Formats: sequence, C-alpha cells, structure tokens
Amino acid sequence: MERYDMLNEAAQTYLREHKLREMEQILATLQADGKIEVYHNDLSEAAEADFLSRQTKPLRALLCLWQDATPDLPSHRVRSALLGGFSENASCEVFLRGEDGICMRKLAETL
Repeated sequence: MERYDMLNEAAQTYLREHKLREMEQILATLQADGKIEVYHNDLSEAAEADFLSRQTKPLRALLCLWQDATPDLPSHRVRSALLGGFSENASCEVFLRGEDGICMRKLAETL
C-alpha cells in the first residue's frame, strides 16, 4: 500500500490547506514517471475536462477523496476518459474503501 500512502499524504495535505465544499473531491494521481499531482474536482464538466487535459502520461495509481476524506471512485466520465487516454491506464491502481479498510482495484475493473 505504499502508493496509497503516498497519494493519501498528498491529498490530506491539500485538504488541510484548502476548504472544500460538500460534494467536491480531490483527485490525487501517481504518474508512471513517479510524479504525484493533486487536483480539485467540483464535479463540473469544466473541472473534469481540466483534470483530463492535464493527464499527459500514463497513471500508476489514483486516489479520489471526498471533502470529508472518504475514498471513492471518480466519475464514470473521468474513468472512461482515463482508459481511453493510455492503454497502460487499464492497470492503474484505484484505491477504495472496503469492508476491512482500503482496498485496491484496477481502473479497468471499475467500469
């Protein structure tokens, strides 16, 4: 769960520094080159389009957190577009809340 820990730390730092409103998310990504980026997603088409336009390299891992730090899946639109962007994104690890804590699924398994 090293990738989860890295993404969660980056996302939690963002959440401490920025006040999100209800029904807003943080998307933390780990690119194939090891770079971590954090994005604010207000669930608008514009915010999701901006996020997607910045995905210029394949992703190794993705963490989506609500404003209360609860993990979830990003929207279907985001997941579909990520899969269409790079074939390598099919194996991108997506971290979710499971019965026994955090679990991982491959991005391709979430559609």
